[in-house]
Amino acid sequence: MKSILPESGTDVGPGESHFWVQTECASHDVSIYIAGPLADIERACQVYCEQGLCVTVSPTEFIYTYGRESGARVGLINYARFPLDAQALEDHAHALAVTLMRKLSQRSCSVVTPDRSYFVTRKGAEKVVK
Repeated sequence: MKSILPESGTDVGPGESHFWVQTECASHDVSIYIAGPLADIERACQVYCEQGLCVTVSPTEFIYTYGRESGARVGLINYARFPLDAQALEDHAHALAVTLMRKLSQRSCSVVTPDRSYFVTRKGAEKVVK
């Protein structure tokens, strides 16, 4: 934990201390790319995050040979206020990916970590490919 002094001349509001506290942890982020209605993706993420997680949801367009679909990039970061190790964050990403696939009736999605990309599918038997 590191204290940060405010810039000189910066007003400090009532009840504020004269410095800010910065907490840090190892950086690690994971993204889930999934097609489907944005509102449904946001709703499913909100329910999943009630167990104690924070994600971002950004709209995206998937453009591929002979087609296109709307969807989202769901981002998970190692949030320094509640840090997780890299494996725990990736485990959440894979669990959320499967949850999103079920809620959105999608047959596949991608989970992307800093050093690997996973194609998650339930074509045939429902499974996660790692």
